[in-house]
Amino acid sequence: MAVMPRVFWRLGVRLQFCRLIHMSVEEIERPKVLYHASPNKDLTALSARAESVRDPSEGPVVFGTPDIAYASCFLVSGSSDSWTKISRWSASPDSRGPWNFICSDRERFTKEDKGGTIYKLSPEGFETDPNKGTGLSEWTSITGATPVGRIDYDSAFGAMLENGVQVRFTDKNTLTRMRGAEDHGYSLLKNIISENEKLGRNYIPIN
Repeated sequence: MAVMPRVFWRLGVRLQFCRLIHMSVEEIERPKVLYHASPNKDLTALSARAESVRDPSEGPVVFGTPDIAYASCFLVSGSSDSWTKISRWSASPDSRGPWNFICSDRERFTKEDKGGTIYKLSPEGFETDPNKGTGLSEWTSITGATPVGRIDYDSAFGAMLENGVQVRFTDKNTLTRMRGAEDHGYSLLKNIISENEKLGRNYIPIN
């Protein structure tokens, strides 16, 4: 089967992956478990919603990801593209690099961080589209989902550090410049010291 390497850009996320020609959705390997993060620790069922729209034609869905690090980035209540940015960069085609959570308002982050829960979901009923969102890192269900497990966190900040997300605080002007940069903020990011490096917790250098 022919393989075509492709670089996919979406909302500042650079993903290196191989797109298999003539590959059907059914042929994509289904993960054993998916994760869904929420600041709400009392959920017993997840309903399809249209709050985070990747595609206007997609309609209400439940999001899940096989990547717990990526999931942990969504534990902060009220986080949005207006003051946060979730991205990953890598100069190597063999590595996608760590997730980076970049925030332009440390005070707001601290106020909104009440911890939360990462719910474990069965992948049954979920589908993925490599050409939407963050590709294979995002799976969706239009019928909702019932958690099959959970991991509670007292702090979203602590959850991200624990799972290897590189947390970086900056200012609004720098975040705006990152969004408009040709390299999606890679050059600017390298000058922002991560909280991981400061605290010596799961620090992963950017290539």
